[in-house]
Amino acid sequence: MADNKGPSTRKTAAELDEEIDEFMKERSSGKKREISFKEENWEEENMFKNQSFLARAEAYKEDGNYEYNRKKFKEAIAAYTEAIKVKCDDTHLNAILHTNRATAHLCLGATACVELQNFEDAVKWCDDGLAIEAQNQRLLDLRNKAVAEQKKVLRDQRKAVLKEKKEMSETEALKSAVKARGVTLEYENDLSRPMTDGGLDLKVSIDSSGVLHWPVMFVYPEFEETDLISSFNENDRMADHLYAMLEEESPPWDKDRKYTLANIEVYFEDSAREKLCLVKNSSFLKDILSDSSDVKLNDDTCIRYKVGSMCAVYPEIFRGDAEGFPIQVVE
Repeated sequence: MADNKGPSTRKTAAELDEEIDEFMKERSSGKKREISFKEENWEEENMFKNQSFLARAEAYKEDGNYEYNRKKFKEAIAAYTEAIKVKCDDTHLNAILHTNRATAHLCLGATACVELQNFEDAVKWCDDGLAIEAQNQRLLDLRNKAVAEQKKVLRDQRKAVLKEKKEMSETEALKSAVKARGVTLEYENDLSRPMTDGGLDLKVSIDSSGVLHWPVMFVYPEFEETDLISSFNENDRMADHLYAMLEEESPPWDKDRKYTLANIEVYFEDSAREKLCLVKNSSFLKDILSDSSDVKLNDDTCIRYKVGSMCAVYPEIFRGDAEGFPIQVVE
């Protein structure tokens, strides 16, 4: 930013304003000056007025420089404008004021663009200023910041595109795997629609080996209790998880120890038909979900699976008791 060296001591802008106001009042009152114009003193009088206007312009310029260094570009512009309005006769100072104000305008524009994340325009604002003053550190810093942020935005956009493509590819692979296993979904978008539980979004997934993992909920209607398996491997048997939940450590709600592998039956929910279907504890999940002999409503109807569907668990003594089941049992 352009600058020049003024006197080491100067009057404040307010003091200079007051002197000029008094001078103008005296002129407008019509009062005659005690010392009238004389040819021998006109240069001295004119010099006094020029020095007064020069000092006032210098004062405003210093205010502008102060605000500029504080990155208060709007205030700096206002100060430089007031200095220009003084219209002093120092052409060099006037050139500095116009240059400083233009630089402050460019810094203000570039800063606004950076804040709005319009980094391309921010670079243009900076380049316009650097074309005039190539070593302006403020503009160089703003330009470097804008370029760095622009690169970051472009990088994030590329990553987002790649992530979307990957997710689409994984979804298609998942759909193909589910279809290949003969699983009928209640809703086509069940695979992409997560099941929310306790703030966790659970979805069907496929691992690197091509094995499907399903979220499955076990419900114990007698006690209104549940167990959620967030990632049930399709190659696991029902008994594998039931043993871990009921045999390794008895649930606190099963005080009579009625819920053991030898004493329970599991019913899988057909949510589309609102029926429960008896399954074997030794069944694999993939067989339960597909159209197999383990689970059938009739000869030509397979189970319709809903993500997060439930397996109702009852003691064997309840079997056949219609009042014990909220949904009809199909054997």
